[in-house]
Amino acid sequence: MADGGTMKKAAMFALLLAVHTACAQDHFDIFIITGQSNARPKYADGVFDTIAASGVYEHPVKYNRRHSGNRLMEWVDGYSGTYSLEHNFLEDLWSPNDDTDLQVLINRLDALGISWDIAGFFWFQGEADSGSEHQRNAYTGRFFNFLNAIEIKYGLDHDIPFIITAIDYNGDDEELASIGRTPEDIEAIRQVQFNIGQSVPYGATYDSRGWPRLDLWHVGSHDDPRGIYGPVYDLGAEEAEMFLSLPKINGRADLDGNGARDLNDLQLFLTWVRRHDPRSDFAAPLDVYDLADVQAFIEAFTSGD
Repeated sequence: MADGGTMKKAAMFALLLAVHTACAQDHFDIFIITGQSNARPKYADGVFDTIAASGVYEHPVKYNRRHSGNRLMEWVDGYSGTYSLEHNFLEDLWSPNDDTDLQVLINRLDALGISWDIAGFFWFQGEADSGSEHQRNAYTGRFFNFLNAIEIKYGLDHDIPFIITAIDYNGDDEELASIGRTPEDIEAIRQVQFNIGQSVPYGATYDSRGWPRLDLWHVGSHDDPRGIYGPVYDLGAEEAEMFLSLPKINGRADLDGNGARDLNDLQLFLTWVRRHDPRSDFAAPLDVYDLADVQAFIEAFTSGD
C-alpha cells in the first residue's frame, strides 16, 4: 500500500498533468479540504465528486491534506494581534519559501496564463481541541485568521466560502472519560463550531452527530460494503450539497448576508474592527487592524465587490 507521501505526490502529479493539458481560456477552482484524521481522502472524495457532478465549476480541483490528532493551534496559534502561522499551514497551504504543493500548483497555472480561484474550504477538525477550555475559547479567532491568511497570502478579492464540521463522539461516555473529557466538553466545542457557521453569510456548519463511528471519533462502519470509510464519503457529499446551497451574498461588504450593503453592515464592520475581530481584517498586513482594512471595506461597500 502506498504511504501518505506517495499518495500526495501522485495526486499532485495528476493535478499538474491536468493543468498541462489545459489552455489559457480555462479557469480552475480550487477546493481546500483539510483538518484532522476525519478529513481523510474518502471524505475529500465525497466533497469533490459532488461538487464536480454539480456542473457549477468548469475545472474544480481537489486539494486535500490532514494531520491526525492536531489542534487548530498547529495551523494558526495565538490571539488577536499575536496570531502566527504554524507548521501545518506552512507545510500544506503557504510558505515564504513558495514551495507548498498548493503554491506549486498555483504557480504552474500562473505560468500558463490560466486563471484560478480558491473557491471553497472544508474543515473537519476539533476533536483535539475539545478537552481544553483555553483552546475552545481561542478557536473562533484562530479559524477566521486561518481563512484571512489564505485570502491575503493569495491576494483573493473575496471571502472564501466554507463548511465547518461540528465534531462528535461515539456516545461512549466511559471511553470519553478515559481520555479526560466529558460530554459537556464535546457540547462546548460543538457550540463554538455552530457559532462560526452562523456568524457569517458565506459559511455554514454541518453536524456530524448521528453518523456511525468506528471508534470514539472516526466516522465509518465495518458493515459498509464499500469499505469502512464509505460513510465519511457520504458525509462529505452532504457537506458539498450544503456548500452548493450557500447564499450568494451582495459583495464582500454584505456582512450580514441580507442582499444589501446598508447601515447594518457599516455598524457590524465598526464593531468588529474595534474589537480586532478577524472578520474585519479586509487587507494586508494580516492580523493588523488599520486604515487599510477600512479603505478595503469602503471600496467593497461602494463598489459591491
